[in-house]
Amino acid sequence: MIHSAVLGSLELFFGVLIEHIMLEIFHFGFVQHPSSSFTSHRLQYCNELTRKLKASGIRAEVCKLI
Repeated sequence: MIHSAVLGSLELFFGVLIEHIMLEIFHFGFVQHPSSSFTSHRLQYCNELTRKLKASGIRAEVCKLI
């Protein structure tokens, strides 16, 4: 079987295009960096990291598991 990646670049193009349209028009974007903590004493670090990432323009959120 010969593998052809002709549609791979087309799928990548549409994926980037859809994310760009969702962010620009609908003001909805995917989270680029979810951070989670399994213990409560690391939650403060996750909150600080998320705050720094948001300040630099990265869409981040804290997933609280506890």
